[in-house]
Amino acid sequence: MFDQAYFNFHDIVLILIFVESVLFSLILISVHMDKLHSRVFLSLFLLTKALVAFDALIYWCIPLKSVLFSDQYRLFFVFKFALLIQGPLLFLYVKSLIYSDFKLVKKDIFHFVPLLLFPILYGLIINDIGPDDLYAGIDEYNFYFSSGYFRFLLNAQSVSILLYSIMSLYILVQYRKNITARFSEVDSISLAWIALLVIAYLVLWGFELSAQIAHQFDLGELAAFVGLSKNYVELIFINLLVVYAVVKVAQPTAFINEQDSENLLDNLQQNKEDGVSCIPDFNQQDVDKVVQSMVEHEYFLEHDINIEKLADKIGVNTRIVSKVINQSFNQNFFEFINGYRVEKAKFLLEKSVCLSMLEIMDLSGFNSKSTFNRLFKKQTGLTPSQYRLEKSLPCE
Repeated sequence: MFDQAYFNFHDIVLILIFVESVLFSLILISVHMDKLHSRVFLSLFLLTKALVAFDALIYWCIPLKSVLFSDQYRLFFVFKFALLIQGPLLFLYVKSLIYSDFKLVKKDIFHFVPLLLFPILYGLIINDIGPDDLYAGIDEYNFYFSSGYFRFLLNAQSVSILLYSIMSLYILVQYRKNITARFSEVDSISLAWIALLVIAYLVLWGFELSAQIAHQFDLGELAAFVGLSKNYVELIFINLLVVYAVVKVAQPTAFINEQDSENLLDNLQQNKEDGVSCIPDFNQQDVDKVVQSMVEHEYFLEHDINIEKLADKIGVNTRIVSKVINQSFNQNFFEFINGYRVEKAKFLLEKSVCLSMLEIMDLSGFNSKSTFNRLFKKQTGLTPSQYRLEKSLPCE
């Protein structure tokens, strides 16, 4: 029976996507690491990738289809639900990574309403296309586009992927604003790799959408080229996703919880709305305490200082400290603290002592060389080394 079922190179790519996705999914579930929610969502996401690859393989691998699925036209629609839940799984995966208090709540079931409604849509598609076009569609994909329900399904898949990708990027941006409002050192809270994965997922969506549009306009060769290209990019994506996830899942990412994030962002928004038209809920004494904490006590030298610790040290409410920094200095906490650190570094560099750059970095409160160099240059226009050379200070 399998004498004629030969796979070409393009089919092998789909098989690799399927096998790797299933294998990595099982590994993520079985390993004993923290962040169970994250591993479950990523595992389910990979399983949907496997189903999409399998769906493509059984239709586009002509020898395989002719031998095993020549009259199984219903099977070519069964796995279309996978693309409807990839977006929600990606979104929940991102949320579970960045928020320490993440847990599923009742409202999260709404993310999977399309999955619950899929059996109804599946029945409507089968009935709408009709037996003749269903059989004809086995050999000619464009016959399926005669159904408005099938086109609706494809559009729903595209909208879902786009919507949830944008939502994922949005919460990453909001989280970034949050941590710079609370922390003085954010290099260890790296979200760039998550953003890159979401963007890569959007790129894959672009390939998928382009292929579907080409099919609808009966551009067979273009559709085939885009579809095949998308499979190769997909294989790269799967491998990068797993490598990054395994490496990063063991590292601390979720420094704050979701409720704190919402409260702080509400406060920051309220600060902006207050502006100068309203009397702020802090006084000059509060401003003096914040400045004194920097000038006299030099709390910015503590590597792990954050807004809660600073507020506790000076005996002022955290929200008031936040408003003082936002409104009186027009900065967020990250900018405020590191501004003082750069000034301390300049002072140390201008002294005629033989301190190494790493010593300067440490003594001025920085915990990251990249942050030190980047912020110093941003504030002075020079790197620390250039600044020392320009001052022509001898080593005593």
